[in-house]
Amino acid sequence: MKYALLTLGAAAALAFAGSGASAQGIGDPDSDVFVVADSYGTGFIVFAGGGGGFLDSFIAPDPGPGGNSAALTYDLGGPPSIVTGDVLLVDPTGTYYPGLIRFNPGDADSSATFVFYSLENGPLSGPTAGYPTFTVAFDGPGGLADYLPGVNDPGYIEGFQVEYLFLSPSAVPEPSALAALGFGVLGIATLVIKSRRRRPLVF
Repeated sequence: MKYALLTLGAAAALAFAGSGASAQGIGDPDSDVFVVADSYGTGFIVFAGGGGGFLDSFIAPDPGPGGNSAALTYDLGGPPSIVTGDVLLVDPTGTYYPGLIRFNPGDADSSATFVFYSLENGPLSGPTAGYPTFTVAFDGPGGLADYLPGVNDPGYIEGFQVEYLFLSPSAVPEPSALAALGFGVLGIATLVIKSRRRRPLVF
């Protein structure tokens, strides 16, 4: 394979200095939408104006460049117009790459999606090629990568500030522990949302 998670990881790390993406504290005051997902197919979305729910996940072909024929895919349930690209998850030391998130666009008949590639499935489990648009998100304490895309960054949705929280498998290997941590993050997001009043948001 020409590219794998490790190869894409090295390339993305070199390009990070030019990226507009940032890794900030959970519950950024400007976030309109929170999306949380792990590598086991558990994910949910919370809107700052209230509402949300679980994200549908399934195994499907990745339509992106060099995508796997069977990849864990999350349906964002809405915007077809999302910035496509790859986001590499990197541990704080920059020496370990637990996963890669790939944002794929929707169309008139389907919503945008993202694919969660995980290094736990092997170093060659990622796509064999990458989108020209890519960046990195660093894992924080507990293996939680907090990613806030800027304009033109992968995952950016015009008119919304989306905060993505990705749970990496390296820090929380047991699915039950991942689920518990995920619901903990949902609790944090809910507290942040309750502390602010925002207009209802719908993709």
